[in-house]
Amino acid sequence: MDPSPVEDRVFDVKDARYANAFEIGYTEDEFVLDFAQSYLSSARWQPHTRIVTGPRYAKVLRDLLCKSIDEYEVRFGSTSTEE
Repeated sequence: MDPSPVEDRVFDVKDARYANAFEIGYTEDEFVLDFAQSYLSSARWQPHTRIVTGPRYAKVLRDLLCKSIDEYEVRFGSTSTEE
């Protein structure tokens, strides 16, 4: 996978959605990642995107996300999960 910043790559994205709420489930054979948009006015949220992948590719995603966060924090400063 190309690790270059998003602005350096060209995508043909048909449908992009914002996500700030996530849920992950798993079985022996797969990981299920749900993405949703949550609003402060509501404690409930409905996933709009579901990705199902195998454990090997879940680890690839984890590693890529960790690397990208590290690079982001070097460039823009530390992030926090607190709101």
